[in-house]
Amino acid sequence: MELMLVKMNENKQKNSMEYKTKKIEFVNKIFLYFRFTQQEVQNLLDEIERRDNQYRRLNTLAINNEQQLEKTSDKLQTIESKSLIQTREIKVRYLNLLILKQ
Repeated sequence: MELMLVKMNENKQKNSMEYKTKKIEFVNKIFLYFRFTQQEVQNLLDEIERRDNQYRRLNTLAINNEQQLEKTSDKLQTIESKSLIQTREIKVRYLNLLILKQ
Protein backbone atom coordinates (compact mmCIF):
# COMPACT_ATOMS: atom_id res chain seq x y z
CA MET A 1 0.00 0.00 0.00
CA GLU A 2 2.82 2.37 0.89
CA LEU A 3 4.55 1.55 -2.36
CA MET A 4 1.35 2.34 -4.18
CA LEU A 5 1.09 5.73 -2.46
CA VAL A 6 4.70 6.48 -3.33
CA LYS A 7 4.03 5.49 -6.93
CA MET A 8 0.92 7.69 -7.07
CA ASN A 9 2.84 10.57 -5.56
CA GLU A 10 5.61 10.12 -8.14
CA ASN A 11 3.00 10.10 -10.92
CA LYS A 12 1.45 13.29 -9.58
CA GLN A 13 4.84 14.94 -9.45
CA LYS A 14 5.63 13.74 -12.94
CA ASN A 15 2.29 14.99 -14.27
CA SER A 16 2.78 18.28 -12.47
CA MET A 17 6.23 18.72 -14.02
CA GLU A 18 4.91 17.86 -17.48
CA TYR A 19 2.09 20.37 -17.02
CA LYS A 20 4.53 23.06 -15.90
CA THR A 21 6.85 22.28 -18.81
CA LYS A 22 4.00 22.51 -21.31
CA LYS A 23 2.81 25.70 -19.69
CA ILE A 24 6.29 27.22 -19.99
CA GLU A 25 6.53 26.10 -23.64
CA PHE A 26 3.14 27.67 -24.33
CA VAL A 27 4.14 30.96 -22.68
CA ASN A 28 7.39 30.95 -24.69
CA LYS A 29 5.43 30.45 -27.92
CA ILE A 30 3.11 33.31 -27.01
CA PHE A 31 6.10 35.50 -26.22
CA LEU A 32 7.75 34.64 -29.56
CA TYR A 33 4.50 35.36 -31.39
CA PHE A 34 4.21 38.65 -29.52
CA ARG A 35 7.79 39.61 -30.50
CA PHE A 36 7.09 38.65 -34.12
CA THR A 37 3.89 40.72 -34.14
CA GLN A 38 5.68 43.63 -32.49
CA GLN A 39 8.39 43.51 -35.19
CA GLU A 40 5.78 43.37 -37.96
CA VAL A 41 3.97 46.39 -36.50
CA GLN A 42 7.29 48.27 -36.31
CA ASN A 43 8.02 47.36 -39.94
CA LEU A 44 4.61 48.69 -40.97
CA LEU A 45 5.16 51.91 -39.02
CA ASP A 46 8.53 52.35 -40.70
CA GLU A 47 6.93 51.81 -44.11
CA ILE A 48 4.18 54.34 -43.33
CA GLU A 49 6.79 56.88 -42.28
CA ARG A 50 8.83 56.22 -45.43
CA ARG A 51 5.78 56.66 -47.65
CA ASP A 52 4.71 59.77 -45.76
CA ASN A 53 8.16 61.30 -46.32
CA GLN A 54 8.02 60.35 -49.99
CA TYR A 55 4.53 61.90 -50.30
CA ARG A 56 5.72 65.12 -48.65
CA ARG A 57 8.76 65.28 -50.94
CA LEU A 58 6.66 64.70 -54.06
CA ASN A 59 4.04 67.19 -52.89
CA THR A 60 6.72 69.85 -52.36
CA LEU A 61 8.15 69.06 -55.78
CA ALA A 62 4.70 69.36 -57.38
CA ILE A 63 4.08 72.72 -55.68
CA ASN A 64 7.46 74.03 -56.85
CA ASN A 65 6.82 72.80 -60.39
CA GLU A 66 3.37 74.40 -60.38
CA GLN A 67 4.84 77.74 -59.27
CA GLN A 68 7.53 77.49 -61.93
CA LEU A 69 4.87 76.70 -64.54
CA GLU A 70 2.84 79.75 -63.48
CA LYS A 71 5.93 81.97 -63.83
CA THR A 72 6.69 80.54 -67.25
CA SER A 73 3.06 80.98 -68.30
CA ASP A 74 3.15 84.63 -67.17
CA LYS A 75 6.36 85.19 -69.14
CA LEU A 76 4.83 83.62 -72.24
CA GLN A 77 1.74 85.80 -71.93
CA THR A 78 3.96 88.87 -71.65
CA ILE A 79 5.94 87.82 -74.73
CA GLU A 80 2.69 87.14 -76.61
CA SER A 81 1.33 90.56 -75.70
CA LYS A 82 4.55 92.27 -76.79
CA SER A 83 4.51 90.28 -80.01
CA LEU A 84 0.92 91.35 -80.76
CA ILE A 85 1.81 94.99 -80.10
CA GLN A 86 4.86 94.75 -82.36
CA THR A 87 2.77 93.09 -85.07
CA ARG A 88 0.23 95.91 -84.93
CA GLU A 89 3.01 98.51 -85.07
CA ILE A 90 4.49 96.81 -88.12
CA LYS A 91 1.08 96.72 -89.82
CA VAL A 92 0.54 100.40 -89.09
CA ARG A 93 3.99 101.28 -90.47
CA TYR A 94 3.39 99.18 -93.56
CA LEU A 95 0.02 100.82 -94.16
CA ASN A 96 1.59 104.24 -93.67
CA LEU A 97 4.27 103.37 -96.22
CA LEU A 98 1.63 102.23 -98.71
CA ILE A 99 -0.31 105.45 -98.19
CA LEU A 100 2.79 107.56 -98.66
CA LYS A 101 3.67 105.75 -101.91
CA GLN A 102 0.31 106.59 -103.43
